[in-house]
Amino acid sequence: FGLPATQKQYTVKILRNIAIQYGVPHRAIVDRLKSTLEEYPLGTINDGQQEIPVVSVSAAARNPLEAIGAATVTNAQGLQLPLRQFIEINQRQAPRQFTATRSGESYEIKFSTWPGAQFIDALRNEVKSTRKLVVHFSGQYFKDLEQVKEITGIAMVSLLLLYLILAAQFESLLLPFIVILTVPIGIAGALLALELTGQSLNLVSLTGMVVMGGIVVNDAILKVDMMQRLSRHMPLREAIHQAGARRLRPIIMTTATTILALLPILFSGGLGAELQKPLALAVIGGLTAGTLASLFVVPVLFQLSKKLP
Repeated sequence: FGLPATQKQYTVKILRNIAIQYGVPHRAIVDRLKSTLEEYPLGTINDGQQEIPVVSVSAAARNPLEAIGAATVTNAQGLQLPLRQFIEINQRQAPRQFTATRSGESYEIKFSTWPGAQFIDALRNEVKSTRKLVVHFSGQYFKDLEQVKEITGIAMVSLLLLYLILAAQFESLLLPFIVILTVPIGIAGALLALELTGQSLNLVSLTGMVVMGGIVVNDAILKVDMMQRLSRHMPLREAIHQAGARRLRPIIMTTATTILALLPILFSGGLGAELQKPLALAVIGGLTAGTLASLFVVPVLFQLSKKLP
């Protein structure tokens, strides 16, 4: 990464105590500095203790130290006193460019490559130990990370609402868990598909997982609902077999048509296809695992739930 280019900067501090002793008004010193340097005010910066004015000096003042050394200021008695006597000038190397607001100045450090999570954590800890500094990170990685957190939060709320709706529909607190269990199984299948194909977990693949979750949950709901209704009129095991036979074709057809529709994306080229491949892989892998869960895991869990007291 590259640090900002630096240049000489001067900080002028007015010595108030000395100015009071010689009867020089503070306003007179400020006005004299402005006229000497031919400055233009840009704003102020808050350093945590006071507001520091930021000014731009005109090109006419080629040597500000010489200009200030030759300037004088008039005190209350009309005497001309050296301006240099009432100010303190500090020189330092500071970034040539910086941005600032009234809350303080900020320095930008750009990284051409990802420095790694350990470096980011170390930088955060270092800045945290310095109370006068704060650090903010920006870039596509951090935008994606924030969006992943938002999607995760939305997914958790959606699952909670789904559980409440299913609990009211099935009149049971246990059966909704059987339905929702297909979601983590589908996610595991999606992650496995992404890992085997060398794809990364990103916003596109997360979108695919959301799509996949809706499909597998719908299949599980229909399967559980069918088993629940049939179990009221026939033995439990027979109801499970009948529900499986009735729902087998719709579940298989839903999964097959979705997978077949996404297969062309996996074998096509171009920029658009490369962006859509994580989505297709997440849906295909998740649907495969979720369908197997709907066909085999859900009936087993349903039977176990009926045997509970």
